[in-house]
Amino acid sequence: MDLTKVTQQIASQQDDLLELVKQLVAFETPAPPARNTREAQNFVADYLRPLGFDIDQWALYDNDDIVVGTKNGDSTYQSLIINGHIDVASLNPDEQCSATKQCKKARQRRHHRQN
Repeated sequence: MDLTKVTQQIASQQDDLLELVKQLVAFETPAPPARNTREAQNFVADYLRPLGFDIDQWALYDNDDIVVGTKNGDSTYQSLIINGHIDVASLNPDEQCSATKQCKKARQRRHHRQN
């Protein structure tokens, strides 16, 4: 699959991908205390399993896991490695932050890049 096809696939699934981002940023992972991503990491593992990924998950720290998803292809395709991480957010008590707000910002950035 060439890069144009990959880009088209992403564009055709834009709403689903934005919904996934919305679900991911909805996990509360404030810092302090940080080291609190287990629930979000479980979500990632549970998302990948039905897609055929083998999951390896372990605690890096108490309540802060590492998730590795592996999905074997076949000899007709090149390998693709997707690497990500979960950041924690440092928020002041008076700050307003929501998944919807973050997704709106992502849409605005995307729109700005397209124009």
